[in-house]
Amino acid sequence: MYSAPRGNYSIKVKSLERTNYDSILYNNTIWIKGSEIEILGITSLWKHTKDDYKDVLYDLSIILRNKGDVPAYPYYAELIIDNTSYGTFCIRGSNDKIVQSGERKVLKLNFTEIREISPNFSHELKLILYDKYGQILDKYTQTRKMRPT
Repeated sequence: MYSAPRGNYSIKVKSLERTNYDSILYNNTIWIKGSEIEILGITSLWKHTKDDYKDVLYDLSIILRNKGDVPAYPYYAELIIDNTSYGTFCIRGSNDKIVQSGERKVLKLNFTEIREISPNFSHELKLILYDKYGQILDKYTQTRKMRPT
């Protein structure tokens, strides 16, 4: 669940025959660009509660693309709404959250709802996407205009 970092990699094929044991049959160096996750956008589902006059976030999906040459493994994301961090949330699923080279994918954050968001006519959403080991894969900011209900 960790992408190979960019760099040169040496490939060696060695013999297992008794007479030529450990002799190099093939040797080459390849360049790996690594994974390059790009957040293309986010979609969110909101509702305004009239009883306590708060906005509630029910769902958030991340639209991703991997421009790299190895798979990417997004694992969790920090969600910041109007400069307030609401914590980190894992990506839903297991194997389906792997983003292959050249692939576009939609992934969901794993939460039920986020309450107590101060009501506003628009919200600024910031998302920081991490791999399992805490390395930042990408950052994204979006302004979401609210519709009165």
